[in-house]
Amino acid sequence: MRVETTRMVPVDELRPGARNARRHSKKQIGQLAEAIKRFGFTAPIVADEKRKIIAGHGRWKAAKTLGLSEVPVLVKTGLSDPEKRALAIADNKIAANGSWDRRVLAVELKELAALLPEVQLDLQITGFEPTEVDRLNIDFCDPDRESADQSCDLAVQPISQRGDLWQCGRHRLLCGGASNRSDWVALMGRERAVAVFADPPAPHRKIKRHEPTIGAVAMRPRISQVYASLGCAAQCGRCARAIRVMLEESSRFATGLTSSSCGR
Repeated sequence: MRVETTRMVPVDELRPGARNARRHSKKQIGQLAEAIKRFGFTAPIVADEKRKIIAGHGRWKAAKTLGLSEVPVLVKTGLSDPEKRALAIADNKIAANGSWDRRVLAVELKELAALLPEVQLDLQITGFEPTEVDRLNIDFCDPDRESADQSCDLAVQPISQRGDLWQCGRHRLLCGGASNRSDWVALMGRERAVAVFADPPAPHRKIKRHEPTIGAVAMRPRISQVYASLGCAAQCGRCARAIRVMLEESSRFATGLTSSSCGR
């Protein structure tokens, strides 16, 4: 197998491949630029003898964003046109065929979140979005450290039972059901809520995974609009009843709703 060396080539001498099927958003180019600025080029751009890029279009665009004059290029010689086109696809597709050990990844990102600030970095340098990190933390949290979701021990004779209305200064707290209209009437009386922050009930079935919270805030939205914002959860009958009652018990000024996936 022929050994080829990497050389520094002026950025302006490189040309993008006309058949490049890989697309890079401005956000991804920015992420690549940040990685290059911090770590340098960890992989060269691959080009043919005529300086036409075969693989590494994203890195080339990131280098131009950074204003670099030269970039490392691995020049592939002697390839036929079909081979170049196949290599361009394989370079992206084969890497995308891998998968993550999500449990290991969750631990790694959690530790890096504490370590990276010491070197003036944050988790964005990894390319993971905050919502992706949050989802991993939810799915693989350490039960010994995260006790918020653990059930508490209930007293044999509970102090508060359904229907109890507590007056806490200016605030009222009712032990009841969000989809029960009579409970809302007991809580609200003739008052109307300016804002509602709620997690509509999900069906009685096991939820295999948590999804990011979806929010909808609108000026007294139509119920159909709220369903569209909440997605799958709003298709459940219990969710629909709860949302309808919440809308009717809120003022015309604002309604805020949040929901987690119902698992459908």
